[in-house]
Amino acid sequence: MKKILNLFFGEVEEFAALEFSFHMAAEFKAYLQSIHISIDDPGVYAEIGMTASVMHAIEATLKTENLKKAEAAKKIYHDKFLTFLEKHNNPQLVFDQHSSWTHISGFPSDLVSKYGRLCDLIIVSQHLFNKKLPFVSSAESALFETGNPVLVVPNVHKAKKVLGGKVALAWDGSIQSSRALHRSLPILQKSKEIVILTAKEEKNKAAHAEDVLTYLSYYNIKAHHKAVDVKDYSVGEALMINALSEKVDSMVMGAYTHNRYRQMVFGGATSFMLGHAEIPIFMVH
Repeated sequence: MKKILNLFFGEVEEFAALEFSFHMAAEFKAYLQSIHISIDDPGVYAEIGMTASVMHAIEATLKTENLKKAEAAKKIYHDKFLTFLEKHNNPQLVFDQHSSWTHISGFPSDLVSKYGRLCDLIIVSQHLFNKKLPFVSSAESALFETGNPVLVVPNVHKAKKVLGGKVALAWDGSIQSSRALHRSLPILQKSKEIVILTAKEEKNKAAHAEDVLTYLSYYNIKAHHKAVDVKDYSVGEALMINALSEKVDSMVMGAYTHNRYRQMVFGGATSFMLGHAEIPIFMVH
């Protein structure tokens, strides 16, 4: 893992994801790029329904306000980076050599797609998935338009173990969970303990879990399997309840293994995690 991308709009709910990004960059000696996106192009607002007269009226004011927000976010980023270095006395990170701050203007989904395709991991705050358009589109684009894994960090998360702790792998045999398994190998290899979670009612998935254990053993990764009872809960709720009971530090899972729009309407494990996860979730679509 050589390059990590972090989306940061400067809101307090994103601080946990920002600090998590620092930890990950330090652990992997990776380059960290944080991007701050402003929407000050009137053509962008045309895409979300604003008229030309309204666009012209707000354009100048909007650019001024966005610049102020960007400068404020940059200061927060810089201050927290230096505080992290002082707190952890970490020689692996040097502000100017191992990180960068990028302020860009345009539509969030397009820009996240562009920058997110040239990194190894995208770290975002859970907060972004619960915001309105156009900001939620930036987080969704990270999942759907980059081809890269996304690590979703809860708003109030306090990183006890970023790496080297206990990780849950949610396995359902889908291509998305397979992608998540393969892309998370650098993290799994640094983990102290791994538990594979499958739905108890899906017996074929439990059988596949044995194959996962065998596959991980080729990387000298030891893990154990736990079948999760989903009779009284949704799959997402059951996974989170069991993950917390197992005292895991993070979870790896495929994102939207079923139809995305069906999950958005009727609910699903991914939708639940994006809204309610209490631990960081490593996701791949």
